[in-house]
Amino acid sequence: MVLFTTVFFQRSCSNYTFVSYRTLECGTCVETDPSAARLGCGEESGPEPGFKIQLSIKLRRLLQDVEVQSKAHMKEKFLADLRKARETWTGQELIRALQGMRRRLDDPNILSGDVILNMLISFRYKLI
Repeated sequence: MVLFTTVFFQRSCSNYTFVSYRTLECGTCVETDPSAARLGCGEESGPEPGFKIQLSIKLRRLLQDVEVQSKAHMKEKFLADLRKARETWTGQELIRALQGMRRRLDDPNILSGDVILNMLISFRYKLI
């Protein structure tokens, strides 16, 4: 019954990362693998028999992945907005747009070599 419920929740959360876990006798939460239970391998299948990943470690890794993806998205969005500004505006309108985008560079998640290079190229467009 528990396996059926776990699989049901896993399938209903298809757009999200599903983490199955259980609490050990000592009070520690560990990740479980519902696919191993479906195959009849039991809880002992893993890198080593008896090896269990603590839930806190698994959640920390997942949150770090989300942070990396978020930073990459912010950087790509900034570069797309910069390209759109260069293609759309000229003269004073471009200057105003670039000044507004320059304020966004205060965010350390956006700041990178690609962004700086594209920003400098955009300032050169303003002079042409």
